[in-house]
Amino acid sequence: MFQPVAESKKIRFATNVSSELQQPIQSDEARLKQILKNLISNAIKFTSTGEVTLSIHPITANERDLLSTLDKEGDYVAFAVNDTGSGIAQEKLGIIFEAFKQEDGTTSRNYGGTGLGLTISKELAGLLGGEIIVTSTLGKGSTFALLLPKKSTANAPVVTVKKALKAIPDSEAPIPQPVVEPKQHNNRLLIIEDDQNFAKTLRELSTNKGYETRIAHSGNEALSIAKVSPLALFY
Repeated sequence: MFQPVAESKKIRFATNVSSELQQPIQSDEARLKQILKNLISNAIKFTSTGEVTLSIHPITANERDLLSTLDKEGDYVAFAVNDTGSGIAQEKLGIIFEAFKQEDGTTSRNYGGTGLGLTISKELAGLLGGEIIVTSTLGKGSTFALLLPKKSTANAPVVTVKKALKAIPDSEAPIPQPVVEPKQHNNRLLIIEDDQNFAKTLRELSTNKGYETRIAHSGNEALSIAKVSPLALFY
């Protein structure tokens, strides 16, 4: 899935798995897949030269120092997506996980997209009992690392690293998402997502919950729809 896109941009995409990871981890495969898909897609989108690398390894000392919600003494696996792209200014790191926000703080940028991918990834990471940390240097690139406990407290299936890597290219599988129950007086929902397959999945899940849904593939398109057909809820 990602190799052809990377090749079309004349950048390198590679995966590195640490030999220290001998045991499988316990996690939700669908949610893990969606997080990795979002992080890798973003990295390729914002990289015009160089490479994007997915590295899977035991948590490093530097990564452990950046933990803010997890126990710093815990045993974690890191899924780190590193790129040589545009990078993010330090003062902007605090807003990149906010819905509809991009690195420049606007609802759109040269690369397109709504900025929801990171917001959703952060929420999914929390549901898995993990955390996403980020380091970046403006003009040199970024690293987004998903840190997951090796043993989940939830009743999740065992996922081997090899199986997780195999799952990434498959963008058709349904991804479970938390959906707010519709209120009786308003059950209309606007889904804003630039990934058409993921938007389709969200629409199906929302429709099953009783919502009347519409899809926008960019922030500007969403604003246009909202002006002519006001919707109370945004995803």
